[in-house]
Amino acid sequence: MRLIWLLPSVVSSLVFALSTGHPSYTLLAATSVLATVAVIGLNARKSNLSQATPEQVRLVSVDNQWFFGGVELTKSRLLLNRAMRKRVLEDLRGRSRMPDSKALLEGLARAPTGLPRLGVSIDDVELGEPPEPVELPWAENPHTLIVGPTGSGKSMLLLRLLQDCQGMPGVRSWVLDFKNGEFEALTVLAAMGGAAGNTRIASSADSQAIAQLWQELFEALDWAGRRPNLVQKATEVVIIDEIGAALEQPDSRERILKLASQGRSAGVRLICAGQSTAGIPRALLANLTNRILVGPVDQADALVLSSRSESLGGFRDRHSAPKMPTPDGWLSGRLLNKQKEFLFPIKT
Repeated sequence: MRLIWLLPSVVSSLVFALSTGHPSYTLLAATSVLATVAVIGLNARKSNLSQATPEQVRLVSVDNQWFFGGVELTKSRLLLNRAMRKRVLEDLRGRSRMPDSKALLEGLARAPTGLPRLGVSIDDVELGEPPEPVELPWAENPHTLIVGPTGSGKSMLLLRLLQDCQGMPGVRSWVLDFKNGEFEALTVLAAMGGAAGNTRIASSADSQAIAQLWQELFEALDWAGRRPNLVQKATEVVIIDEIGAALEQPDSRERILKLASQGRSAGVRLICAGQSTAGIPRALLANLTNRILVGPVDQADALVLSSRSESLGGFRDRHSAPKMPTPDGWLSGRLLNKQKEFLFPIKT
């Protein structure tokens, strides 16, 4: 019901009530005002429900009672609230398309092609087809930027990529952890000589370890006779967790900029993760051409990342989250330059 429809009744009843003072007109004016307040409240509830993201509004059952977005579902609410009825149906349709975790893991392991896998395709899941892995296209776009807020799963996605890199013959991984987060346990393993594969890890908790790892990496790179713009086969994967903190250190900043601009000619694949694009130099951002969004990203970051990605392939809806509810134990991401939405497991 539109608020404008009540305006003539409210105005006329108030005019008659004030001019005559008759009790019936006063009662009519009070009724009109109460009806207006009720309509405003209903419209506000519908607006809040329609603007909520799929992560905020889910259909759940508690003690044989169903709730949607924290509101108990009753027959009267479903009959009278069209917006709620529509969202409940969308949630049920999404659940009917959602495969179980076993099927997703089987899709993630399907047909490896030598590229690290980000996750499984949401498009395949929504169409009811066997999910295929979404790979990181670093053969054509050597360097990668992953952006997402705290708790969105950036570090878990980095671990997912690192796991694949460790299984690639002739590839060494260099992990620089500038936030002492998900890689802390791997840092301990590296210090004890227990890191899997050819992987070296250093944490910003030990500044000397960071400096030493940078030195070892640059000594291992073969720059001689390399054409700066020629992309070589991947041999060195450099993973930087929390790029914003890394760029605050002058030595790390200088080395990261050099790897981004010239590293492709020495077989380097740079993978950076951060909470925002703020503070990332334009020269660096221009070379991080694989753009990945994880979780509810700030609109400003989405605009910055998608502006460059449009020239690399575009994206059908650069600000929208996946329509399908995310399965338990999985997170979602978007590879902008390849127009791919994907699911990846919380545990590697």
